Amino acid sequence: MAVATLGLLLAALLYSAAYMGSLMTHEAVIQPRALWGLANGYPVNTVYPIHSLAIHGHFVYFALIPLTWVMPAALALILAQSVAFAVTVGLFAGAMCRV
Repeated sequence: MAVATLGLLLAALLYSAAYMGSLMTHEAVIQPRALWGLANGYPVNTVYPIHSLAIHGHFVYFALIPLTWVMPAALALILAQSVAFAVTVGLFAGAMCRV
């Protein structure tokens, strides 16, 4: 089960990296900038001149701030998304095996 979860994590990470590399949407600019700003003491987003949490109010950013000290904010968001996806699929697969 752990190998399958690791495989799903890797697949999700690669998919997210490919998706983010080929498509720079408005959200792909706002979210990393907001996370970077919160991690570095600049909470006002430069895309919209308001507080980063006022745009969407993602309080999970506070849990991701330590990751931005060791990697770029966009990569931290992709990693968090990949982990969340792998955990969700792992939980779903585990629940389906019990049925």
